[in-house]
Amino acid sequence: MIRNMVAWLTLAVVCFCSSVIPAQVLQDPVPGMEFVELPGGDFEYVRIEDEFGNVVSSGDSVHIRSFQIMTTEVTQAMWEHVMGIDVEGYLDSTGISSVGPDYPMCMVSLEDCIAFADSLSSQDSLYLYRIPSDRFWSYACAAGTYTPFPWGTDTLDIMAAHCWYSANAGNRLHPVASLFPDQWHLYDMCGNVFEWTTVSGGVEFEDPETGGTVTGQVLRGGSVYSTPMHCRRDFWLPSDPGAEYSDVGFRVIRRLRSNGWEDMGQSRSQVLDSLLHEDRFAVFAEPMLAVGGISHDFDDDDIEQIGYDVKSGCEQDAAYLRLGFGKHFGRFGAFVYGEVGHIGPGSLIDNHGPWILPEVLLRMNVFAGGVELRYFPARVRFGYGSYGGHAEIDNDTAGAPFPSGSWSTDIVDGRGFSFGVGVHIPVSEHIAGGVEWSQHFIDLKLAQSGTGVEPSEHTARQYELRFFVNIQLPFEWSTIF
Repeated sequence: MIRNMVAWLTLAVVCFCSSVIPAQVLQDPVPGMEFVELPGGDFEYVRIEDEFGNVVSSGDSVHIRSFQIMTTEVTQAMWEHVMGIDVEGYLDSTGISSVGPDYPMCMVSLEDCIAFADSLSSQDSLYLYRIPSDRFWSYACAAGTYTPFPWGTDTLDIMAAHCWYSANAGNRLHPVASLFPDQWHLYDMCGNVFEWTTVSGGVEFEDPETGGTVTGQVLRGGSVYSTPMHCRRDFWLPSDPGAEYSDVGFRVIRRLRSNGWEDMGQSRSQVLDSLLHEDRFAVFAEPMLAVGGISHDFDDDDIEQIGYDVKSGCEQDAAYLRLGFGKHFGRFGAFVYGEVGHIGPGSLIDNHGPWILPEVLLRMNVFAGGVELRYFPARVRFGYGSYGGHAEIDNDTAGAPFPSGSWSTDIVDGRGFSFGVGVHIPVSEHIAGGVEWSQHFIDLKLAQSGTGVEPSEHTARQYELRFFVNIQLPFEWSTIF
């Protein structure tokens, strides 16, 4: 008696919260299709707690970024609208009796479901649609809990209010959203029809007909023929992705095109594998810090006017920001970029070595552009730019007869080529890090100095080791046109 009262009290609280604090339901161009935005967060994928909060099972924590999910399973009317087929005729031919616009679509393989999501994506310039991965589905089904069901444990009274299963379904499918939703405003996450989900690389299971090992995908959520145990969040069935069943349907998830599709619950190798097979446009920003040195040829007649041969170099540090646009073709990528930067002792680390007396130092601002080619994980770039700034005798190493600051002149024209070779390693869908060896080949024209040294022309070679972070975003022409 007390157990039943607690069960119904819990149901009343859930229904009250759903009505007082409803999830934001987003309408879609497909009639009847609604989505809710689920918050992202850390999620312990296989964690299950009992009704007293005791941990029954646990596993590694993964991070899921926010996404939108359909509030219901895809209905027969939605399938007919998107795919343009006569659903009633098709289902009648397969012996399905539960036919109607509000019934969940069934007798569709995972391959059919992926085609449905791809068709939706082609019709919507704002969103990309996917079949939920196994972990996305489990995260949505948990609805912020770690219990076997979003409403708690398998109390049968509450279960019958949320879930069409063997005890209350009468061995037939029912229209979607005909029972109570969970606290995230999702209907039928448990029961009515199993739902297709995906696992990167698939799961291996034994073929019941041949006895051999085959690779399949995962069904979740239980159906009208399932026991309560088979409707739990932690229960799953492997299946052939080409198979069709009378009690298996699906729902789709989506994200804005600008947000991409990375399942942060995947392993690093799975994320990398998906990135290396994408054909996509991208824009990137790449801040860089560089350490290195510069050599210059201030040993001509003009410098002999000040009495020293100062052909040598010094340690030199730099910082850059590159912005680029291009396209990935799987492992290969091609980009154009623009770059701004500053080269000069003291820009980051004032630590140049007094190899000669006096040193002539260059401090230069860089404005450049170029092309970059990538073949994972290597990359090479070629650029051309202008260099402006000034040259001076280093104050730390000046000696008689030239006191500190006695010789300084501006760069009136500086131009040159640069190249770089390096490696980059993605750490997520949008972030990569790496290192690059770079050189500049610069021709300089100096103005007349304050001490009367005539205008002169020189060459400089800047060599450096660059450390960078590449921040990359997908780019869709449809977001502009």
